[in-house]
Amino acid sequence: MKVKKITKLLAAVLSIGIFAAGCGSTGSSSAAASSAGEAQASSAEKSSESAVSQAEESQTETSDSETSAAAADVTVIKAVTGAAPKPYVYVDENNELTGYDIEVLKEVFDRLPQYDLEIEISDFSSIFSGLTSGIYQIGVNSFTYNEERVQSYLYSYPYDKNAYTVIQKTGAEPITSFEEAAGHTTEGSASGAIENGIAAFNEQHADNPINITFTEADVPVILQHVEDGSIDFFIMDPAMYKTYLEEYPYDLQATDLKQESVDLITKNLNAYFLLPQDQKELRDEINVVIKELHDDGTLSELTQKWFGRDLTPEEDQYNEPIN
Repeated sequence: MKVKKITKLLAAVLSIGIFAAGCGSTGSSSAAASSAGEAQASSAEKSSESAVSQAEESQTETSDSETSAAAADVTVIKAVTGAAPKPYVYVDENNELTGYDIEVLKEVFDRLPQYDLEIEISDFSSIFSGLTSGIYQIGVNSFTYNEERVQSYLYSYPYDKNAYTVIQKTGAEPITSFEEAAGHTTEGSASGAIENGIAAFNEQHADNPINITFTEADVPVILQHVEDGSIDFFIMDPAMYKTYLEEYPYDLQATDLKQESVDLITKNLNAYFLLPQDQKELRDEINVVIKELHDDGTLSELTQKWFGRDLTPEEDQYNEPIN
């Protein structure tokens, strides 16, 4: 439509020019007549330039107006992350925020063009206060189910299913359960989910418990302790273990922990995005896309890319949100 308007203006300008040229006399016309013709032609050119200029200004104003209108239709959504642990969320060597969780979140918003996604990094504790105060609309940090959090925040559909693996020195008799780990030594933090699961097992098996030493040592140090025989085993997330193997040349073996032992650690291995209580509409829109990513195989592809195995949640997890 804008092109048509400009075409009509140019046609009118050309008509003025032709009319002006036809007004001059033929043969031995007087200098005055010739001068008048030139004046008319000059006037026509100026009219043409003015018309084109006005048309261009009108087109620019229209374009600016449309851009502003389009921008007004897009809502900015701010997400927040603690940027750890790798490979879920982290800052890479190019100082870019990346990881499985981040890639899934970006994929979600690529399919929600009505929103413009911005992701900020904060310390972990500030994620929750930022969500509660409304500074952020999404928390992304491989959040698992938590009875307290489910009372305060909305949970999205899950976008991956975690697992636990037992790390041992290469050649050791594989440990696949807490029962098989009884009498053996390990290390862990004082309040982690895995350690809580071991504590629950030890309460039930006080005569032959798992011998756990609490430590603040980083995971690479604990894995070194497994390798040098200081401890017998260590239980951890297989995705994180894969990441450490890519960085350190450990000589270790890994065996998945059986479900009955996993159940002592947690009944829910899924990871979710968290949203404030007043963002139900946004949560529901995100859920529609997460289910699409599950159904079209995108989540499966991404989990295999980042974790080396398919860790997509079961299909029945997408029937309804958990809160």
